[in-house]
Amino acid sequence: MLPELATQLDQTATEIEQIQTAITEKIRDLQVDLQTAQKRDSDLRTQLKTVMAETGTKNWESELFSITYVAPSTRVIVDSKRLKEENPELYSKYSKESKVTDSVRITLKQEELKGEVH
Repeated sequence: MLPELATQLDQTATEIEQIQTAITEKIRDLQVDLQTAQKRDSDLRTQLKTVMAETGTKNWESELFSITYVAPSTRVIVDSKRLKEENPELYSKYSKESKVTDSVRITLKQEELKGEVH
């Protein structure tokens, strides 16, 4: 009985190791796929920004999605840490300007596509 139990434990340990290896490989593959997809998405968005900015296109609508070009701009923000330290009444003195880069916003239109997992 003891040798049979030892054999079963060895088989179970081997099976667990095989499962762990398969899971590890699947996670690695998914991470590579995710990085590839993120790079493709970034490249596409860069191309879209360029084309939309050059052609003056603000929106592009289809039945599946809406793409909106957001032009570069600047905005004024308050350096709140410095303002709190020195004088809360001097809001304008401690305001600073920061650049806002252009971007492309893509919105899926069909609800069933939003939750779809492939």
